[in-house]
Amino acid sequence: MAKQEIGYRANMGTPTLILIFMILCLVTFGMLSLSTAKKRMESGTEECRFCCRVLQGR
Repeated sequence: MAKQEIGYRANMGTPTLILIFMILCLVTFGMLSLSTAKKRMESGTEECRFCCRVLQGR
């Protein structure tokens, strides 16, 4: 009976580790997406300012 308890505990830990790994992957992907969006917004703002200056002749 002691062998069955050890096997059950090992089976319970594997899905938990997989779930933690998946959550870490999703958090990493979310942070990268947020960083990319922020940089694109900043570059778009700079491009808009440049275009406005060119159109106004400054």
